[in-house]
Amino acid sequence: MDRLPAAVSLENFSLSLYDANDTCGLTESECESIVDENREKIAERQNVLYAETKQALLVILLAMDTGGKDPIIRDVLSAANPQACRVTAFKKESSSEKERDTFWRYHHEVPGRGEIGVFNRSYFDSLIKEDAHGDLDDHSRRSRYHQIRCFEQILAEDNITLLKLFLHITKDEQRHRLQERIDDPTRHWELSDADFEERKYWDQYMTAFETAIRETHTPQAPWHVITANRKWFRDATASNLILKTLRDMDPQYPAATVDLDNIVWY
Repeated sequence: MDRLPAAVSLENFSLSLYDANDTCGLTESECESIVDENREKIAERQNVLYAETKQALLVILLAMDTGGKDPIIRDVLSAANPQACRVTAFKKESSSEKERDTFWRYHHEVPGRGEIGVFNRSYFDSLIKEDAHGDLDDHSRRSRYHQIRCFEQILAEDNITLLKLFLHITKDEQRHRLQERIDDPTRHWELSDADFEERKYWDQYMTAFETAIRETHTPQAPWHVITANRKWFRDATASNLILKTLRDMDPQYPAATVDLDNIVWY
């Protein structure tokens, strides 16, 4: 799959420039084949990363509810070695976490050397929600995003590669996906009041997402916008970006620690 979304360009950046239905001319069957092929290739590259133990990959997923974060984790990374793949879904802060500094709970879950980590929800989500609800003033917003840039710079300088993916869906598509859950009794457990309540802030969320991307898109931690109304294209694109990032990291198998020419068998 050669047709990949480029890293975001901040010049005149707006989510309105992205058609959430765009599939770059690919068909569903083509995308399914891409995911199948990439799944195994990602597992192969992960194995080298795990053996090397010198660097790590952190994938940060950001989207409105139903955007597709869970399916990417389930379907794209399903062949990854669970010993070296850590997925963290951050829930409401505990009383202990509230007593810590802002990034303590996130730094605690950063992947170790040789690992792939995935943040399903991250330090962006609470900030974006506050911004969408009008709870941030300009000073607080600037300060919070400055902290994020500094945190991500620290990770990048410590050989942790960041891949940030925004899954872009429309309000109508979200309604369709929520209706699918309503119509399927086995998925009722996935619904919450917030899924419906937050829809009235949709436009404010889009503005907040744009701000987050503009403020934290850096060479060390670039953003990619994935047009995600078509689930199969979303998964194919995410798999290709993850695979490309692992290839660019170029992990290498370490040399043997034993003298292979002088092994004595007993």
